[in-house]
Amino acid sequence: MGLAIARRVVRRAVDRNRIKRCARDTYRRCRDRLPAMDFVVMAKPPAAGAESGELLRALDQLWLRFESQ
Repeated sequence: MGLAIARRVVRRAVDRNRIKRCARDTYRRCRDRLPAMDFVVMAKPPAAGAESGELLRALDQLWLRFESQ
């Protein structure tokens, strides 16, 4: 899994690191159900203002898309 959290999109390092932690956490929880492929997580501007719980739910939903493949 790769992470592309641009400084231009998410200004504060604290927010970039929080997004990275959430992405890694959700990936670790479901990686055994995912197919063998490369994933790149890219942050969009709304991710900077989102709460951690909201990020976790959104990422879990994204991983579910790939579980059936």
